[in-house]
Amino acid sequence: MPSLEEEQLWHLREIQSPPSGTSLHQGLAAAEGAEYEMLIGLYYDNFHRAHPCILPQTHFRAIKAQDPELVRLLEPVMCWIGSMYASRPISNVHEERARNAVDTAQSQPPTAFGVQALLLFSIATYWNDNIENGHAILDSTICMALDLGLRRREFASIHGKGDAVLEESWRRTWWQIYITDLHLAASSHASTWRTSGIESTVDLPCEEHETLDEYDNREFGQQCAEFSSFAQVVGLARCLDLTLAGASRADMVSLGRIAQEADAAVAAWSLLLPESKQQLVRADGTVDEMLFKANMLLNAYIVDVHRPLSSLAYSTIESCSRCAPPAPSQHSSSARALQARIHTTKILQAIERLTELLTLPTQLTKHSPFLICIVAITTIAHLSACRYVLFGRDWKIARQRIRAAMGALKAYGDIWPLGKRTYREVGDVAREILDLNGPGSLESQQAVNSRIDFSTTPHCSSVPPDYLDFLASPLGFPGPL
Repeated sequence: MPSLEEEQLWHLREIQSPPSGTSLHQGLAAAEGAEYEMLIGLYYDNFHRAHPCILPQTHFRAIKAQDPELVRLLEPVMCWIGSMYASRPISNVHEERARNAVDTAQSQPPTAFGVQALLLFSIATYWNDNIENGHAILDSTICMALDLGLRRREFASIHGKGDAVLEESWRRTWWQIYITDLHLAASSHASTWRTSGIESTVDLPCEEHETLDEYDNREFGQQCAEFSSFAQVVGLARCLDLTLAGASRADMVSLGRIAQEADAAVAAWSLLLPESKQQLVRADGTVDEMLFKANMLLNAYIVDVHRPLSSLAYSTIESCSRCAPPAPSQHSSSARALQARIHTTKILQAIERLTELLTLPTQLTKHSPFLICIVAITTIAHLSACRYVLFGRDWKIARQRIRAAMGALKAYGDIWPLGKRTYREVGDVAREILDLNGPGSLESQQAVNSRIDFSTTPHCSSVPPDYLDFLASPLGFPGPL
């Protein structure tokens, strides 16, 4: 449904038909100004909360009023992203303006606002199915940020103009670069990424006293530190960075070691969450966007690192999905039944929680588009479970959850071209794995499952109870291993 701002803009366009000359110029200027306000509003309403690095809207307007030149290159990128959420088609001129702004930012001496423009443009470009250019722009973003010293603690105070909100924006910008770099690497199945291992002294988001040293030593504090939700996402990303960056997946021993280390990192992170950060839904019914992202990321990595060790076999058709990780050179067919059962159970529980996250009272498309690949890889693993380990009522429940996940991908596809492509790819995988093109596919699937010896295959009811507590409520965070 169109927003009030959109309706007002379309109404303005319909009633304005100035005859000529000055009145024509004034009419066009009024329409363009109204469109600008609408697009900036759409950016903040739909994209900002999932990537909260630029100034809040009121502060952004204040900075622009003081010195419009500061945000001259950032505004076109924000308008372009906002245009993707408009309920009616808007001219492609905004994409061209955004591209010109980014080209200008790259050709001029670097600025922090220019870094923000490049960062946002890289995300939008990637999910507009221009993957290589998205990576290239992010590389330029990282280089520009490093040249400016954005990763240094003193940068925020030196360039913050005495404005605490602007200083916070600079801190968040560096950490948003770091998280985006991790997301792009994960979406492309890269084992290394540019910002991994780069020494950073910049304070964590929100409060200046929340430094990395304090965060890394939080288990020794006398009281539970109240780090921000953004800081908690950074903390989880660093856990995954330290565990997975450059790790070899060449054999089952290496894969087992990665899974153990990832489990330990996730457990340590989750057990140290303060009580106020253990629930995704606030008292007023709204969802904490950053904690939502953390929970989605956490469950996706559980699926990713445990699947090669589980009974969820890989199918060659999975390679048609760009989000699907490559199949390991060997699978856990020779692994002990109990070990495979444990890994499979962790995957199925993670998938269940992720599906429930998708049903929280929030608009899916307002979450980061990086969740597209998270939903895709977990859905593909779920399809494997439907083929190889689930039966009866469990199979039917899984199919309903897969439908919910496909609905989420379809919703993302209405905004992001790469989301639409991913929806088609996962659909192709599903039709092949579930044999949906063949006659009597449901009966055929149930017949296959009935031949499996479930005394030696993973199923939640056959797993020791202590393993079922690996993660807690879908609205909370992991419990002890």
